[in-house]
Amino acid sequence: MDFAALREAHVREHRALFERVKLEAPRRPEAESLPLGARLERLRAGGDDPGIVALYFDYGRYLLMASSRRCDQPANLQGIWNEQLRPPWNADFHHDVNIQMNYWPAEVCNLAECADPLLNYIQRAVPEGKKAARNLYNCRGIFLCIQTDVWDRLTPEAPGWDVWTGAAAWLAEHLWWRYEYTLDAEFLRDRAYPFLKLVAEFYEDYLVRDDQGRLVPVPSQSPENTFVDGGKPVSLCVGATMDLLLIREVLTRALRASEILGCDADRRPAWENILRDLPPFQIGRHGQLQEWLEDFEEAEPGHRHYSHLLGLYPGEQTTPDADPALCCAARVSLERRLADRGGHTGWSRAWTTALWARLCEGKAAYDHLVHLITDFATDSLLDLHPPRIFQIDGNFGGTAAVAELLLQSHGGVVRLLPALPPQWPQGSVRGLRARGGFEVDIAWRDGALEEARVTSLLGQPCRIAWPGGGCEITRDGEAVPFERDSDGHLAFATTSGRRYVLRPA
Repeated sequence: MDFAALREAHVREHRALFERVKLEAPRRPEAESLPLGARLERLRAGGDDPGIVALYFDYGRYLLMASSRRCDQPANLQGIWNEQLRPPWNADFHHDVNIQMNYWPAEVCNLAECADPLLNYIQRAVPEGKKAARNLYNCRGIFLCIQTDVWDRLTPEAPGWDVWTGAAAWLAEHLWWRYEYTLDAEFLRDRAYPFLKLVAEFYEDYLVRDDQGRLVPVPSQSPENTFVDGGKPVSLCVGATMDLLLIREVLTRALRASEILGCDADRRPAWENILRDLPPFQIGRHGQLQEWLEDFEEAEPGHRHYSHLLGLYPGEQTTPDADPALCCAARVSLERRLADRGGHTGWSRAWTTALWARLCEGKAAYDHLVHLITDFATDSLLDLHPPRIFQIDGNFGGTAAVAELLLQSHGGVVRLLPALPPQWPQGSVRGLRARGGFEVDIAWRDGALEEARVTSLLGQPCRIAWPGGGCEITRDGEAVPFERDSDGHLAFATTSGRRYVLRPA
């Protein structure tokens, strides 16, 4: 193939994915005329350059397309761009946030096929994961260790960290999200539910009763953190909050999938009993969401991991709508982390940004996005882990966080501009995806929603968290009837393939 034909094929393929989403943010021509390195220096010196966050968002989508499309393997810690024979962490797959963060932007940014390598990787792990559950813990179901490689070896090799049992449950999230975005019953039946059921089986056998009769995971840990007098390199305990969060999510989803598919009714009582007997989440002496079942003193209050805040993001158990009291406690935990210089890696700062977005704090989220770029990016915007080690998950986490500022759809509700930063008083985005089978375009002016266009891909009912005031909904210029539910959300029926325009009235 000659160069011109090769380039034309590349451009055609690139545009087919990249142009599904377009973000328009305020622009500063005096900044955008500079080379990227100079733009970063200007930003570090306090200059205003809101367009660079939009560029970072576009770059993250490009990196995901380039490293995880039609691939046998998912993107590892360096995506596909590792240049070393002996790279940091062996350029492997880490399961305690890193590989998951790589795929946070896939569904919402309309790049679902780029998550397929991860979903295939999860499926390939099943045979060895079942052996590991039996051989290491004498449990049914599946156990995945904290890291593995392109040979899918499930051999724990990191003493202390390697007894963490939450990896399979966390990876199961991505299977469930694929179902939530597509409502593909065949995918749920053949791929998502079988994996959810295996993880549930593991916890059926693994959990034990404590002296209060509660079901708890032992040993348990909050990756990769320690508490005072808790042991190194990570503190083992009874019932770390992250494990409890993951157990609740996987069992809740297994139950829901069983009901949707109309199968395994005899399995549901066991899962319901576990959910009933798990310890509740605890609020500690500082008003924080406890990281552990006991209110231990943290050995490193500014730790890089936010494991116990999983229910705020990317989960949905401790969001403002789900549980306001626990959400306030999660916010205290976040503030305490940051007060002690938390978020000190690129990926950790990206997670910080997404957490603030879920708290609907646009200014704080944007400030941390800027720090992600100025403190943890090369002059080509690749993400860095101290001391300047390239690690790509921060790019992908930052991309997902930008989308989270503009559109959220957890809990059965589509939220428009939930955390719009004041630095973007006007702008637009098109092509983002919402759970339930919706594609969403949004335009805003003077910091307020101007218009939203919701395309129904599956003909499902739509619930919108309207930002306040009156609303008019039209389809092809004709008014669409809607109701307000008990929470004040707009609810209206949709037809597959039709677009609905929402404007303030």
